[in-house]
Amino acid sequence: TALNMVRTKNEAKEHHAAEALAAAQKLAETIKDSTVVIKSKGNGGRLFGKITAKEVALHLSQQVNHEIDKRKVDLEREIKEFGTYNATVKLHPGVTSSFKVKVEEQ
Repeated sequence: TALNMVRTKNEAKEHHAAEALAAAQKLAETIKDSTVVIKSKGNGGRLFGKITAKEVALHLSQQVNHEIDKRKVDLEREIKEFGTYNATVKLHPGVTSSFKVKVEEQ
């Protein structure tokens, strides 16, 4: 009946949402307290240009072997110098993970 189909669809949605949440929490544990190392060119302690959330997301994706959207990466401040910076990534509503970005001279 139509009522059973609606129930089945709702149960499936809830199941997929629970799976997505569990996967996000597992990924958050993997990312938590990790350090993403980015090598860049610069001079006298300053970078040529700056490190963007896109670059951080790319390096983080490679490190955890899972695609991270650049719009989900939040940098503490602009990265224009070599050093270590704090960042967070939003993996799912209510699931965020903090990590460090270390920028070294190439």
